[in-house]
Amino acid sequence: MRDEQISKIYEMYWQELYNDQNARLLRLWNDENFPLPINLKPRSIQTTFSPRKSLEVLEWYAAKMNKG
Repeated sequence: MRDEQISKIYEMYWQELYNDQNARLLRLWNDENFPLPINLKPRSIQTTFSPRKSLEVLEWYAAKMNKG
């Protein structure tokens, strides 16, 4: 990965997976650490992971893709 900050975020997420959290706790952790991406600048990168408590982030991405 070329972006050190993004690499660190992925490592943090994988450490949570390694700790073998149950899905309920991982949903809470993901929602807390990776909130809904809003007000992104064009061509910016936003990380988000699953599982989550709701489909809100997936719906956000779908709406962005539908705008084309």
